[in-house]
Amino acid sequence: NRIINLRIASQSENIVNQIRKRGSKHSKYRGVYRNNKKWSCKIDYENVRYHGGTFNTPEEAAIKYNSLAEKHHGEFAVLNVIDLLST
Repeated sequence: NRIINLRIASQSENIVNQIRKRGSKHSKYRGVYRNNKKWSCKIDYENVRYHGGTFNTPEEAAIKYNSLAEKHHGEFAVLNVIDLLST
C-alpha cells in the first residue's frame, strides 16, 4: 500500500468491501438471495437494511442491487459483474 493509492474512509465504508461467507440461499451475486421461488436483493447501509424487491432471475436482482449500492455506498460501492449471456 502506497499513500498515493489509499483513500480516506471510515470503518463502515471499509466494511462494504469485506467478503462474507454465503449460505445456501444465496446466489453467486453479492446481496442476492433466494426467497421461496423468487430472487430478492438487499443492502445494509448505516445500520438500516434496504430491500430491493423480488425478481424472477438472480441477474435481475443483481442489477437492482447494483443501483442500490451506487445510491447508498457511492464511490465505495462493490458492484456485481452480471453475465447476461448465460441466461
